[in-house]
Amino acid sequence: MRIFILAIALGAIPAIAAAQSAGTAAPAPAATTEAAPAVTPDDAARKAMREKFRIACSADVTKFCADTEKGKGLKRACLEQHQSEITSACKDALAERAAARSKS
Repeated sequence: MRIFILAIALGAIPAIAAAQSAGTAAPAPAATTEAAPAVTPDDAARKAMREKFRIACSADVTKFCADTEKGKGLKRACLEQHQSEITSACKDALAERAAARSKS
């Protein structure tokens, strides 16, 4: 008889726990206080200048530097090697970017 009562009690424990947890709502997750990194004016200016360079020189890069590895200034160096052949818009963008680099 004791085993029978013990089996009933053990069988009822999960049901009681489920009923108790169903009646209470789960706590809301804590809000994170980490803010996204602030974009500085210098970052925004660099990004704008990079985009202007990309737009002005995309055709020249495709024409003269398509096989050049990306990164480490290799595309810019390639364009400088073809200085006499690139468009005036790309020349202006290269000069503007070089001037900005010398300031920082």
